[in-house]
Amino acid sequence: MSMSDGMLRVPRAFFIIFEKRTYAMKTLQKTFAAMIAGVSLVAGASAASAQTTFTPGEAIKASGTLNQSLLGTDATVCAVTFHGHVLGDAAGNVTGFKFDSYEGTQTGGDGDLACDNSIQFDANDVTANFVSATQLNVPHILISTRLGSCEGTNITLDWSNPSVTFPVGTIIDPVCQFDGTLTVSAE
Repeated sequence: MSMSDGMLRVPRAFFIIFEKRTYAMKTLQKTFAAMIAGVSLVAGASAASAQTTFTPGEAIKASGTLNQSLLGTDATVCAVTFHGHVLGDAAGNVTGFKFDSYEGTQTGGDGDLACDNSIQFDANDVTANFVSATQLNVPHILISTRLGSCEGTNITLDWSNPSVTFPVGTIIDPVCQFDGTLTVSAE
């Protein structure tokens, strides 16, 4: 390196080395990005498969007991059955469940919350998508109550084939609280 006329002069060899290192770093970045994408695809396939015995498109029902309350008041125990079908990807992996109707009856509790008509099924129905082999995510749900609507996004549920569990204290804003386990089976 030399300095003349107030300008720093850098030998051409420096740029060649710099260009090779920059190229090597870009290649390394692309390699790591490809590796991460590959791992993500494998993880995604594992989550999609989620250790189910179902096939995409299959009619299913999810039956069991849900405990519901309005933040601890009006505790109502419901026996419910949701009806829907299995979702899948192009490779035939199970990716989740889509429900379009349900029925229920009160089986206990000192409250009188609706067990059979409070969930609003919109154009997208209610879906539960696998995010791992042990968890589902409900992207959106709308529930009508006497205190107004409860609307939730990204509700996490636990999965243990063939059971889906609303963990104790699952809250759908602003006041709806749930817990309970449903067993998923062929319709």
